[in-house]
Amino acid sequence: LRQVKFDRGSLPAAYRMRGTYEWLKSRPGTAKKWWQKSLDISEGMAARYESGLTNLEMGKFMEDPVYLRRAEEIFAEIGAKFDRAQAQKFLERITQ
Repeated sequence: LRQVKFDRGSLPAAYRMRGTYEWLKSRPGTAKKWWQKSLDISEGMAARYESGLTNLEMGKFMEDPVYLRRAEEIFAEIGAKFDRAQAQKFLERITQ
């Protein structure tokens, strides 16, 4: 988060990572708040890839197909084949 002072473009990633940290510390409510901040800022910056990564992270940890499908759609739109495959893989795991 300190890096953001020098590179505002890193804000979505910093918020996403903080959300993951909070999730791993067993604080799901706090994690969701940080992830939502990441989504809000990435969408405001039109940073589609960052938005896709945050949706992927949320879907993976919360096992929520809504976020995984959203990530898959974003990655398909921007041509991020590897990341799209990751979203599909996690989606298959939780919907089987």
